[in-house]
Amino acid sequence: MVAKVDFYNGSTLISSDTTAPYTAIWTPSQAGSYTLSAIATDSQGASSKSGSITVVVVASQQTPSITNVFPSSGTPGAEIYIMGSNLSAVNGVKFNGVAASTFSVDSSTLVIARVPSNSTTGSVSISAGGGNAQSAGEFNILPTKNTAVISQIYADGGRSWGDYSHDFVELYNPGVVPLSLTGWSLQIAIPGNSGWFVIPLSGSIPSRGYYLVGLAGSNRYSNLPKTDANGDFDLGGRQGKVALMKSTSAIKGQTPVGSSALVDFVGYGQANAYEGSYAAIAPDRYYSILREKNADTNTNGWDFIIDYANPRNTATPVISTELRR
Repeated sequence: MVAKVDFYNGSTLISSDTTAPYTAIWTPSQAGSYTLSAIATDSQGASSKSGSITVVVVASQQTPSITNVFPSSGTPGAEIYIMGSNLSAVNGVKFNGVAASTFSVDSSTLVIARVPSNSTTGSVSISAGGGNAQSAGEFNILPTKNTAVISQIYADGGRSWGDYSHDFVELYNPGVVPLSLTGWSLQIAIPGNSGWFVIPLSGSIPSRGYYLVGLAGSNRYSNLPKTDANGDFDLGGRQGKVALMKSTSAIKGQTPVGSSALVDFVGYGQANAYEGSYAAIAPDRYYSILREKNADTNTNGWDFIIDYANPRNTATPVISTELRR
């Protein structure tokens, strides 16, 4: 007759029970793999060991939370930062109940998502293995704008230290539909030149795609990809101004800021005009200045970083899942 059952984790005694049906309650201290067994001893002192079983204990998934959504408004297709805690296991993001098909988990405190095209104003919610969470405030859906941004400027084309044959300016369309450039222009001004150099544009920019404007240079180094527009103007210096306008009329004065025809404007280096509180860093040698994550805060100094030149045109494949620059 069984008098006692001892329960073991490996060779470590967990507990003993002298009363049928002989059970043990055990809580492991951490996640891992455990080998459990039991030894029964009868009233005469004889014992018998059970077969072993392996139990895998996984870490409990903590409930996620949302502390902030930045920005608090945006158009369909915009990139949104969802901040909070316990976000590593997020497997779904919704904008007012509409699932975002494109999102990435950056860290345990940050998820980056694109606003789905058919979403409406409302809360942002996330789902994860440990539960769900919802933003305290609403995310405001803004009307889609017929707009584009200046996404890259390269000023050392054709020079002995440059990587590419020509200077260039690149445009980006953040919208969900192609953007026509009929009647638009790219206008450039640098110190020592009077007025603004006007480059008429044509064609369109694909949704979330690029448009490449080739400028002055030579063919001594790597050629640019096929350009979508061209203008024989040398960006040359370490300071300058580039404006995207819904007009082919030359800008009057030092800045287009305040003009109803202005779409986007970048002043770099020691430029005497720019968007926001300070100018963008200047391009240098092998490097262009690029709009980080294609975001537009209307302050050039915040929006642009310096990196190796990477010219893209309307033929560049659109990667809809790309959430980085």
